Amino acid sequence: MESHNSEEKELITENIAETVSPETPEESVTKQSVFYQIFSQETRLGRFMRPFLRIAGMVAGLFALGVLCAYILLYLPVEKERAETARELRATSQQLEDTRQELEKTQSKLKDAQAALQQSELFTDYLEVMVDVNRARLALANKNGPEAQQALEDLKPNMDKFNAKLRSTDPNNASILEARLDLVKRQLVSDPLTAKSDLEALYSKLLELEKKLFP
Repeated sequence: MESHNSEEKELITENIAETVSPETPEESVTKQSVFYQIFSQETRLGRFMRPFLRIAGMVAGLFALGVLCAYILLYLPVEKERAETARELRATSQQLEDTRQELEKTQSKLKDAQAALQQSELFTDYLEVMVDVNRARLALANKNGPEAQQALEDLKPNMDKFNAKLRSTDPNNASILEARLDLVKRQLVSDPLTAKSDLEALYSKLLELEKKLFP
């Protein structure tokens, strides 16, 4: 009875082992046969594959080495040069922008200086006109006709120079000054009193312009 139970246990164990085993004996033999055919020195394919694999490994290693050398010797220097060129380009662009800004500032200062110079020249011309006008006023007040005539003759070129600058910004007042001066010169001999009145009107217009042009 015990012998019979033992045989049944062995049979069950064998069935379990066959069920749990991941591969059958036939599969194991087949796999061993495939590896044997490919890598064994005793087979024709194996004798061919072993040196082939060694050569393939050497070729792959040499190729990887070549890629590494190309990366170190070719790519890295080029990339470094590219980065340096980009840095220099950025620096040059910044310098160009700084120079452009400085140029704009210089041009602005130069424009302001030119405007100040023009204003100074206009003021100088104005003072020359006022000197001649006051000379003529004083001469008429003293009833000195020849001196008044000479003052008006000196006033004419100075007034023309002043009006030439004034006409670009205030053509209306430039025309008024010119007309009043001509009127004073025409009336100086024939009607000195009217000439004196017109000269005072010219003087008042100049004072008005002084407040406007040179505040």
